[in-house]
Amino acid sequence: MKIKKLHFPRLLSWVLLCLFFANACDDDDNFQDATPDFSTAIIQSFQLNRQFAQINHTTATITATLASGTDLTNLSPEIQLPSGTTVSPNSGVAADFSQGAVIYTTQAQNGSSREYTVSIAAYGDPKILSFAIGENQGIIDPDAGTITVSLGSQDGDITQIAPTFVIAEGTTVDLPSGVSQDFSDPVVYTVTSNDGFTAKEYTVFVNQIESPKILSFEINN
Repeated sequence: MKIKKLHFPRLLSWVLLCLFFANACDDDDNFQDATPDFSTAIIQSFQLNRQFAQINHTTATITATLASGTDLTNLSPEIQLPSGTTVSPNSGVAADFSQGAVIYTTQAQNGSSREYTVSIAAYGDPKILSFAIGENQGIIDPDAGTITVSLGSQDGDITQIAPTFVIAEGTTVDLPSGVSQDFSDPVVYTVTSNDGFTAKEYTVFVNQIESPKILSFEINN
């Protein structure tokens, strides 16, 4: 009986390949994902005057419109959190929502943390409570009447961007939410109260990071 001879270089290649996959499997088995689970750092519910606010976990914003004439300077929210998670300011602590958004920061036991921007209005107040383009939340300055949004180069054409926003109940806006606008120049949104006489303008500035590019490329001068 003849014994087939193995070609040594081919045999060596197979051995090295097997060792490579064995090490790869060991690395996978020993891999530990250190990224914290942010689901434990969410605010589950936010209640004011027995009314639940709307929570957008994507943009980390919380909005609500309370009854007309509500004193926004001294409101004590009831906040529901996952077990073991804390929040600052704490649930039941009075806060002033009349001067703009209030930031609530959660802290989970696994180290994850989130900041929620909470904006509250009274019925009929001409106010934009939240403004976002995709996952990019706008920074609202109610005193200056400005909204600033920063975008990455991958977030789309700045001349055709559809923002989403929330206005107080009992008000209307001239440019609807979800409709594309050209933000190469500032865009003005006008919110009008249901009485038809009270209005507020918000000027939206969108800043987009320039996409990376090669400015020059040479070979042998």
